[in-house]
Amino acid sequence: MADNKKKFSSTVKQLFGNDLNAELRQLIDLAVRKQFNAQDFVERLVNTNTFDKKYPGLVERGGTIADALSGRSGAPVSVNSLTAAIRAYGTAFEDFQRSAQGYGYKLTKDQFAVALKHETSPDEFKARLEAVQTIDSNPALLNAFNEQAKLAGLKASKADAYRAAVKAGDNKFRTIYEASQLQTQLGFSAADSRGLIKDKAISPGMNFGDVNTLIAEVRGNLQGYAPELQAQGINAAKLVKILGNPDAFTAEMDTIRGIAQKRQSLHGRPVAGSYSQKGTGGGLALYGNDSQAAYG
Repeated sequence: MADNKKKFSSTVKQLFGNDLNAELRQLIDLAVRKQFNAQDFVERLVNTNTFDKKYPGLVERGGTIADALSGRSGAPVSVNSLTAAIRAYGTAFEDFQRSAQGYGYKLTKDQFAVALKHETSPDEFKARLEAVQTIDSNPALLNAFNEQAKLAGLKASKADAYRAAVKAGDNKFRTIYEASQLQTQLGFSAADSRGLIKDKAISPGMNFGDVNTLIAEVRGNLQGYAPELQAQGINAAKLVKILGNPDAFTAEMDTIRGIAQKRQSLHGRPVAGSYSQKGTGGGLALYGNDSQAAYG
C-alpha cells in the first residue's frame, strides 16, 4: 500500500510539480484505498478542479486529449498521452502568450482553452491579433466589426475586441472581419455585408439590414404585415414593444426582417453575382471580374 501511494504521488508530481494540494492528496488516498491502477488514477485526475484550473482545455468534454495537442482526433487519456499533452500545452501556451504580448495583450489560460477547442494555429492567432490591431486604429472599422460581431452572436467592443479574437472559430472570425471590411469600404449595411461574404446576393430596393429602415417599413405598412406577424406569434401589443426596443428582441427582429425581405422579393429579383471574392491570401478581393454583373 505504501508503494502504491508513492507511485501515485510520483505521477502527480510528474504532472503538477511538488504542489500537492488537499484535493490531490485526497485523490491519492482514495486511489490507495480502492486499489486504482494507473489508468483509473489518471482518468480521475483529469476530472479534478485542480487539473481543470491548471490546464483548461487540455481534456475535451468527451474525456479525450484536445486534438490540437495530440495531433489526432479522440486521443484517449493515459499516463503517457497526458504527459506528452501537458508538454505540448505548455509550449503552445507560451507561443500564444508571446504573440499576444507583442500586441500589448495578456492572454489567459481560459482564452487559450477556446483557441484549443477551435484548433486555432499560432499563425492564425497572430493574424487575428493583427486584424484587431487594425480594427482598433480605425473607428469606422471598429464600429462595423462590433455590428458584425453582434450579428454573429458575439459581444465585442474596443475594450474586449482582442477577446473576441479567440472566442470564435477561425471561419467565424474571418467572416466577421471580412464583412466589417466590406461594410466600411463599400458602405453596405451590416446584414448585406455579412450576406455577401457568405456568397448571398443583395435584393434590390429597400435595405432591411438597417434597423431604423426596417422599423419604418413595418410601421408604415402595419395592415399588410399584421397577418404574417400574427402567424409568427407577434401580435399588435408585442410588436409595439419590439419596435420600441429592438435591441431587446433580436430574435423577433430577425423574424420581422425575414418577412420584410420575403415581401420585398415579390417585387423584384435578387441581383446576380457577388461584390467580393476571396483573394489568394484568404482576404477580400473587392470588385473582381464579376463587379459589373453584380451591379446589374
